[in-house]
Amino acid sequence: MAVPKRFPPLRLAVLNISVPIFLAIAAFASPTVVVISPQSGGSPGSPIFYEAYATSANCAGGISAMRIYTAPGVNAFTTNGAHVEHFITLAPGSYSTVVQAWDNCGGVAKVTVDLTVGSTAGVSMFLPNQPSAEWPVHVAASAQSPSCSGGISALRIYTASGVTPYTIDSNMLDAYVNLVPGNYNFTVQAWDNCGHIFKSQFAENVTTGSDAYLYGAANLKQANEFGIVELGITSNGTLTNPNGSGNAPIFAPQSAPNTVTVDPGGWFVYASSNVGIYGFQINRSNGALSPIPGSPFPLNQTLGDQGPPSIVMDPAGNFIYLVYGGGSAVDGLATYRIHRSSGALTWTGWARTFGNLSSGCASVTGATTNFTGQFVYVNALPNNCTNLETYGFRADPNRGFLNTQVPGSPYSVDTNASFGTVPVSTGRYLYLSNENGVTFGFSLVPGTGALTQVTGSPFPTASIFRLFADWKTRVLWAWEASLLQVLTIDPASGALSGGSAFGQSLNSLVEDHTAHFVFISYFGVPDVSAWAVSSSGTLTRLNMLTISSSTGSVGSIAVTRKNPI
Repeated sequence: MAVPKRFPPLRLAVLNISVPIFLAIAAFASPTVVVISPQSGGSPGSPIFYEAYATSANCAGGISAMRIYTAPGVNAFTTNGAHVEHFITLAPGSYSTVVQAWDNCGGVAKVTVDLTVGSTAGVSMFLPNQPSAEWPVHVAASAQSPSCSGGISALRIYTASGVTPYTIDSNMLDAYVNLVPGNYNFTVQAWDNCGHIFKSQFAENVTTGSDAYLYGAANLKQANEFGIVELGITSNGTLTNPNGSGNAPIFAPQSAPNTVTVDPGGWFVYASSNVGIYGFQINRSNGALSPIPGSPFPLNQTLGDQGPPSIVMDPAGNFIYLVYGGGSAVDGLATYRIHRSSGALTWTGWARTFGNLSSGCASVTGATTNFTGQFVYVNALPNNCTNLETYGFRADPNRGFLNTQVPGSPYSVDTNASFGTVPVSTGRYLYLSNENGVTFGFSLVPGTGALTQVTGSPFPTASIFRLFADWKTRVLWAWEASLLQVLTIDPASGALSGGSAFGQSLNSLVEDHTAHFVFISYFGVPDVSAWAVSSSGTLTRLNMLTISSSTGSVGSIAVTRKNPI
């Protein structure tokens, strides 16, 4: 088994300094290339996992393309934009590979990665390549078994004995894993088609990391401007405007965005709308957004009066689910595969459909994943308008489909409710509320995803429009009309109890990756605020920013870090 040593990522800006005129050009527009994987000097097996990105601080147009050369003039892979994430198959031997980037101002930069590719059967670990990593943890590995004509059948991640958040039927694994910070003993295990098993084991300290950027769906009515607004986040949680005292930068689609999400690596932003899915690459130097080639990606559905679909991100980072509710030709979840280098989306099919009901009935009211992304839970009314049920599915990591229901699914939530909040998951629990003023709590059975109501469920609450889950399993933030209620979670049982309340009429709420801060957008006003979170989950406002002098509001919001995961 060949496992490369762990070294810091290579960072090199290449300047042509042969004559003064080249110096002037380089100073104006020289990109910087950062290679995350593979490590120079390593001896891994094949396929080899490459991940790199480029920035060009002095070029307003940013990076146009990146390429991997496996030998002089041998183009192994090219992608548009400033990020490359790709496996390349190499025969055993020594290579001087190059990762190269071009910006839109004529600048070129490259980094050389020297490798010796081995032929030993086993698992090769590429990421994580440091003993400590922020969550979500990026895991990249490959496996080979040269003596087995059938090759490798599957790769699996274990984060503890018997705990398997991710399995894929492939000889290549590239996924993010959500883990509560702490110390873990990882195993990445492979099976070949000849009965052999291979393992790579390592210890990893999982930590938190501060977010640097916030993105929101802006709808500025006075200016008739739609788009994705960008704000900065300081280390103490306050929000900043990249444009200073002017209007915050807005990257404008042609249609009003609905939900906004960021992939777990922090490379791409996606927004759903009536005309398609808008995709953007994130500039690692300043958080600015550049359209992904092919954006907006087409909807594969005729919309009814329910408006644009909403997006649910696959926590592993390989798919998005587009959720269609009542009024469309087909209600259910459509699946799109994320091209991990460019961020482009490819429609792969319907992950799950629930049919279409008569006018006024929404068969799908919301969907979410559990913390690790192994399971997807959908609220639906498939039989009539007053029988709310929750369906649980095991997600297929290879295709993103939802073909296998978890044991006991569907779960009857209320036989006299025609509306339920989008279910939310935190740790071992899942919660949802309905129009009758109760909130249901379920424990998730590890390994199977089955749901069991926690003692005392359903809990009496007000009529709640949306629930937002604290990933540390301290509280639920419940939006009820013009009030934001804090519901305390008993971490041992999952039971809910009442807590403090804030007079807030909000659009969206998102928690950062440290669990120290919360960000809120509001109805009817173009404002976003930052709040500190106490150990009990209560909130103290830090600051508020008005993104524009125009009327309007910011809807769905998402946050991500400056440094890629």
